[in-house]
Amino acid sequence: MKAHEAADDAPQLTAEFSFAGTPAYAAPEVAQYGASRATAAADIYALGCVGYWLLTGQQLFPPVPPLQLLSKHISEAPTPPSQLLPAPLPSALENLVMQCLAKDPAERPDAVDLMAALGALELPGRWGQEEARHWWRMHGAELRGDDPAEATTI
Repeated sequence: MKAHEAADDAPQLTAEFSFAGTPAYAAPEVAQYGASRATAAADIYALGCVGYWLLTGQQLFPPVPPLQLLSKHISEAPTPPSQLLPAPLPSALENLVMQCLAKDPAERPDAVDLMAALGALELPGRWGQEEARHWWRMHGAELRGDDPAEATTI
């Protein structure tokens, strides 16, 4: 923090560097330069972090203090999800998640390309409402609207 003179000559404290957001999902350019560098590409990076967590059950980087975590987003490559899983992961899915996590924003897909790539993935089986309900029931969840005639989503 540093002191500066306000318009009324009263000293005020301001943060020389402040960060707004969740460090676990911060794009490298936002982690390094702050929110002024947040673009749609930063959102794609955050989505890659979510995808990584959904595939592995782990955050992109192990828990550390926030400034260390921001540093990891800037300089460290994440472990590919397939190295953390006991079962095979389709390489096209892993490659897409890793593209979203590219350090250089220009190397990340834009939203249109990401949607097209997700739609083109050939994954074993499909996951719909029926499969989701079955999974949640198997894991002890009590669901509202268990009557299939009700159009309730999970």
